[in-house]
Amino acid sequence: MRVVRGTHVPVAPQGYSARQVDALINRIIAGLEGRGPTVRAGTSSNGIKIFPSFSITSPGLDTSAVDKFLVELDDAMDRL
Repeated sequence: MRVVRGTHVPVAPQGYSARQVDALINRIIAGLEGRGPTVRAGTSSNGIKIFPSFSITSPGLDTSAVDKFLVELDDAMDRL
């Protein structure tokens, strides 16, 4: 969990809402720690991973960095 909590995503002039991304990450961590239901960043639909959509804010979290992090997190959860 420390790796997830310690991940730094750069801020961009326009990007994903930090509040919404943080809320999803907190829900994922709570599920992994047994403090809530298991939540996945990506869901599978016929082999295609579908990730949540976040509001775009100015400034916001770098969208490509967040997308990459969520893919890596989801892949790691597949291996649990």
